[in-house]
Order: sequence, then structure tokens, then C-alpha cells
Amino acid sequence: RHVKGKRVLELGSGTGLLGIVAAASGASAVTLTDLPSIIGLLKSNVARNSFVQHFGCAVKVAPLVWNETDVEPFVTAGFDLVVCADVVYQQTHTEALLPTLVDLLRGCPDAKLLIAQERHEPVAWGTLKAGLRKAGLSSQEVVQSGGRIEVLL
Repeated sequence: RHVKGKRVLELGSGTGLLGIVAAASGASAVTLTDLPSIIGLLKSNVARNSFVQHFGCAVKVAPLVWNETDVEPFVTAGFDLVVCADVVYQQTHTEALLPTLVDLLRGCPDAKLLIAQERHEPVAWGTLKAGLRKAGLSSQEVVQSGGRIEVLL
């Protein structure tokens, strides 16, 4: 229900599973992003799962290095939903991810953010949540499972 008809931007896509599932679940467009060294794997996995094109979803792959890549092209292309799954493992990840999220969400103020995260490093996760609040981006914990996984919306 969160992705149907939405333009989805995934950060830290890794293998691309979340974005491919979003495409198969009715997203209108999905952009998978990760480090330049991961782009080949992402393109390969998108090609292997090209059936999602039959759902009418355009799937793109693009490099995005948190806190380094200019996010303006992503803002210009537009998105309705930013998704991240299990991307914060240590404080350095939070320090890089937070400014990227803030820039993206300020650039597309009507967009929503959905993060699913296992608490690998509770301090880093807490810092990310606090940073989002400090930037004026409200978040709400919508699911907590077994005290280890949190989902922010």
C-alpha cells in the first residue's frame, strides 16, 4: 500500500531486492541507488527480474554516494517515497546518510521516508532518528518486532 503508484527512490540498495519488490508491488517508477562498485550487481539483478517491467514500472539504477553525490538530479526527477532497508551499521553510516536524506526530503517536501532497520548499533540508529527530528523531518515508529527491528515512516 505504501508503494502503489509511487515513484520510489531506494538508498543503499545492495542486491536491489527492496526496489524490485516495490516495482512488482505497483510502484510507477523505482530508482535503485548504491555505491559505484555495486552498480554492476544492481543492473544484473534488475535484468534478471525484468518481469517487473510488465507491471508498468520503470526501474533505473544510479550511483549515489551518501553525503558526496549531488542529489539534485534525483530531486529534479522527482520521487514520492524514499526507502532504506538495514543501511545503518555504524555511526559513520549515519553521518553520511543523514545529510543525504535531509537534502532529498527538503528537495521533495511532499515525499515520505520509510526506513526498516535492525538495531545493529543502537547509538548510530538513535543519532539518525535524532538528526531527522532536528532537521524538522518528523518520524513515527510504526513497527517494532522483537525489540530488534524498527520501521520509521
